[in-house]
Amino acid sequence: MSEEKNLLVDRLKEHGIPLPICQPAFDRIYVAEISAPERLPGSEIYVPVDAKMNASRGIIIAAGLGALDHMYAHGVALGHVIWYARLSPWVRHYQGTDLRSGKGAIGKAVILRSSEIVGSEDTMAALQSGAMEILGPDADGRHSYTDRSRNDPPENDEGI
Repeated sequence: MSEEKNLLVDRLKEHGIPLPICQPAFDRIYVAEISAPERLPGSEIYVPVDAKMNASRGIIIAAGLGALDHMYAHGVALGHVIWYARLSPWVRHYQGTDLRSGKGAIGKAVILRSSEIVGSEDTMAALQSGAMEILGPDADGRHSYTDRSRNDPPENDEGI
């Protein structure tokens, strides 16, 4: 969890995004919009201007408990750069604290459901680097992600 928190804090500082002022409930997430990259990562291909203008790309800055469960099951975490379906008209401005300066700042968050996440650039990078892999199918025919950097307790371990 601390590695995830570091990613979120690093991304908030990098993009000058203030901390959100409240915790989303249920399956809601707050996403701070960021622009599309000038070029596709790892290539010399430029992203067309109209594609950048229509891109629904952002950083997950907060998530409700239901959203966290849903996101983790799909390899997505707080601080990830995601692409999302822009179905929600909910855009809210808020006053928070800029982590770079420590002063008050105005932020803008798109409020979405976790099911509106289309994909994660960070999950794709982890899969390509081998830091994460897809397992399955299990006995129920389901696939899952495994994060090689995490050390989860064995099943049936009650932490005693």
